[in-house]
Amino acid sequence: MKAKLYAEYSQMLARYQSKDIQLFEFLQWARQWPSEAFKNWPGEQLQLRQPYQDLWLDLIDRFESSALFTEESCSFSQNDLLLSMSRWVQKVEGFISSGSPQGSPS
Repeated sequence: MKAKLYAEYSQMLARYQSKDIQLFEFLQWARQWPSEAFKNWPGEQLQLRQPYQDLWLDLIDRFESSALFTEESCSFSQNDLLLSMSRWVQKVEGFISSGSPQGSPS
């Protein structure tokens, strides 16, 4: 399981960045993806699953909003949002692999 989530996310991100898929396709995948990502969530830590899912959806909403700007905005930097999304994936994957979070959802 180790690195599976990050590999899947990286593949979709690469497809978006190479313009193989459109922004709306990447965002549609990203909105549905947490249910797949959370299939192996440790049962003893279920109370943390919802905050992590809420954070992911918040990142997706901000990324979608960032598409309205033609340049980087201090509030809607696509580069910063993509970095945050990558960190989220790494934390969730680490949490699922080890059964404990690697930092809080932020």
